[in-house]
Amino acid sequence: RWRREPDANHMRRGGRRQTAPTALSGGRGPTGWALPWCDDSVKTPGKKQTPASEAAQEETNLVGRSALLEALCAALDRRREVIEVLEAAEDPDSAVRSMQSTLDLKPEEARAVLDMQLLRLTAAQREKTAAELAEAHLRLHTMRQESAE
Repeated sequence: RWRREPDANHMRRGGRRQTAPTALSGGRGPTGWALPWCDDSVKTPGKKQTPASEAAQEETNLVGRSALLEALCAALDRRREVIEVLEAAEDPDSAVRSMQSTLDLKPEEARAVLDMQLLRLTAAQREKTAAELAEAHLRLHTMRQESAE
């Protein structure tokens, strides 16, 4: 049976309903109705991840994170060019394309650069981003050495 349950998460700014995917909305559809087939209290038996698959997933995540951090570091190093690209762009899509060609980035990396907060331009934040990239590279190198053994 359908049941209406009050939920603050189904509303966003302006009182409009949020149309979030069911998996992210706590078992509720876009209208806030509880969906019986998405009940969180019923746990379905699933495949447990093996340590090898967990390590592979972590490595994949780390590779993606490293790529984004490299793109951010490149953008921070060439911040004047990034600002010029932003000023010259007519719309967000053209900014992404221009950023891709200027910094030789993938679309998701260019989008991450454009979504970057301006506070990242400060010297302390640039150093922090570079340190985070070095840490990600070290973790990735260590992980690959452990998997090779």
